[in-house]
Amino acid sequence: MVNCTNDGCTKTASKQCKACHRTPYCSAACSKSAWPTHKISCFSEKNINAILARHEAEEAQKKRAEKKVKRPPQDRCTGCGTRFAEQDGSDEMEEDEDGVFPDAECETCGYLACESCASDHSSGSCYCDKSNFGTPYCELAPAYYHAGRNGTYKGDYHPDFEEYAQELGVGAYETRARACGNCGEVRRCLKK
Repeated sequence: MVNCTNDGCTKTASKQCKACHRTPYCSAACSKSAWPTHKISCFSEKNINAILARHEAEEAQKKRAEKKVKRPPQDRCTGCGTRFAEQDGSDEMEEDEDGVFPDAECETCGYLACESCASDHSSGSCYCDKSNFGTPYCELAPAYYHAGRNGTYKGDYHPDFEEYAQELGVGAYETRARACGNCGEVRRCLKK
């Protein structure tokens, strides 16, 4: 067991300084009486703890970013799992050829879709968090199905003002143009 660090106290410490989490005390009274001498080292400990916490958070973020996302298999449709027909090396498909062929591919996440799964790929079917088959969600009108592997897209939206102002209402847009948090374009974004 550790003893209280207050001068003259020999009791066993059961508490610690709430700021630096390092200096042991037996009671709040001992902590209060030791504060004038402890505060100098306490503030530096507190700053060190904050720096270490930031560093650990940055390292964890780097590890998540470096972690390779497994790409889906390239021999079948990612949406329905149907195996694609063999192609003869040319990109041309013959009219009389039976089989399912890739119709849409996302360059970013590797999602491959057959014709039936890609018939309306505007409804959000690839794995990207901020775009769908290369089209950023921020350029589209908001929809419940805008999502990727990490959940629903919650970023900025700036659909074309002239096209959507009547449908969404002029009041739906922010009054001033600003940089979009997703693509960086300076546009009038929708209010959150």
